[in-house]
Amino acid sequence: CRSGATAVTMMPCRITPGDAKLAASSRPILRNIAWALGLCGLIVALQPLPVHADATDDYNVAIQFYKQERWDIAARSFRTFLKDNARHPQAPAARLYLGQALVQQRKFNEARDVFREYVKLNADAQDVALARFRVAECRYFLQEDQPALREVDEYLDRHPGHELVPRARLYRGQTQLRLNDAAGAAETLAIVIEKKPDPALLAEAQYALASAQEALGKSDAAIAIYEQLAGNPESP
Repeated sequence: CRSGATAVTMMPCRITPGDAKLAASSRPILRNIAWALGLCGLIVALQPLPVHADATDDYNVAIQFYKQERWDIAARSFRTFLKDNARHPQAPAARLYLGQALVQQRKFNEARDVFREYVKLNADAQDVALARFRVAECRYFLQEDQPALREVDEYLDRHPGHELVPRARLYRGQTQLRLNDAAGAAETLAIVIEKKPDPALLAEAQYALASAQEALGKSDAAIAIYEQLAGNPESP
């Protein structure tokens, strides 16, 4: 270099026997670190997805529609919530509210299927009794008479102390009437009346019992009940 600048000479990298031994001993450590990092990644991947605040907000909005008795938009809101948040902690409640909103709209086919799904997914839940009752009720209103009887009997067998038992027995008696089992209907309805339910339900049961007595040819007994109901403001 004529200019007097100092030339930089690139020296080759030399690996001594000691360096080679150090590199070899480091390989198991590096493999362990890589394995640990992979395990951590797997654990993170298996963690349940966090519940986002906006999902809870969506649920609360649907609840507000329900409380306002805006049944159609409430049902649509619960459907959307369940579609997007099937594993959300409020998903069971959302499914129950969806079924209730559909019943209010008399969409019994859809409601029946929603409540059946609730029973399937939440067999041990506190509200499973209500869901089973609603399945039977939907079948009753759809005039699916034999399935309705089966559903009512299952509900009565599993939840004998539930608050809707008197109504379920009324549905049972009325369904038996539709199936031309007047004797069975009379027996069922007599139990409803004996338990002294609320006045409106009592009047319904008495009217159905009068119909059963009439079908059995017991005209005097039927007329006596009809006369009793004539002055009853709760009479159907």
